[in-house]
Amino acid sequence: MSNSIFLFFTLVLLTGCSFIESPKENSARSMLLETFKIAFPSIPELDSRQKAEKLPYATIGVSFNGNHPVLMPLARKEDAILQWVSSDFVSITTLHGRIQQLYTDRISISQIHISPLHSDYSFESARSTQTVSAPVHLDIDSKNRYDVIGQATLRYEGTVNRDYWQKMHPMWLFSEEITIASESYTNTNYYWLVPNTNVVWESTQQWWPKAPQVHYRMLNSPTSVSLSR
Repeated sequence: MSNSIFLFFTLVLLTGCSFIESPKENSARSMLLETFKIAFPSIPELDSRQKAEKLPYATIGVSFNGNHPVLMPLARKEDAILQWVSSDFVSITTLHGRIQQLYTDRISISQIHISPLHSDYSFESARSTQTVSAPVHLDIDSKNRYDVIGQATLRYEGTVNRDYWQKMHPMWLFSEEITIASESYTNTNYYWLVPNTNVVWESTQQWWPKAPQVHYRMLNSPTSVSLSR
């Protein structure tokens, strides 16, 4: 397995370090994901925390529109920017848990970002003030829609208990209302954070009409943060 991991991450580096992909880069990404299939021909059944933590790579479990979850190992990491890939040509890039890019066989979203003028739009600020708002900008390549502007409102909902590996854990819950007036679209995303950290352990997000609803949970974290035993 160690040789497979080395091969996989070597090809990750060869595909380049930019996190803003364009449709022209799909062939490089396709090569990367084909290599993923070779490197990890079988996906283990993770029915316990012990098995998940023994994975030799950071991994999330992801479901789209409530379908059966798939494993997506971490392909690239640059500070808080994380790119996750699956064996069926799907990639998700997150920044502090929020999806920044989404590529599937049905939709390509190359950019989702909060206006840099609103640096106070963060989980920390929302927890202090209960609510923060900022413009959000989207590039939907598959629809030829660029710099679509919406409004995002992040709220701290309090501490809730979530079941991970048959044990209840207290988590900080945040809701995020997304409104895109030009599309008559409104949706609410959810983020569950490990208390006293900025680590999103679980999230449900949908950023565009007819884009898949993405739900993910951390299985093997790329950080030193972990859930209590």
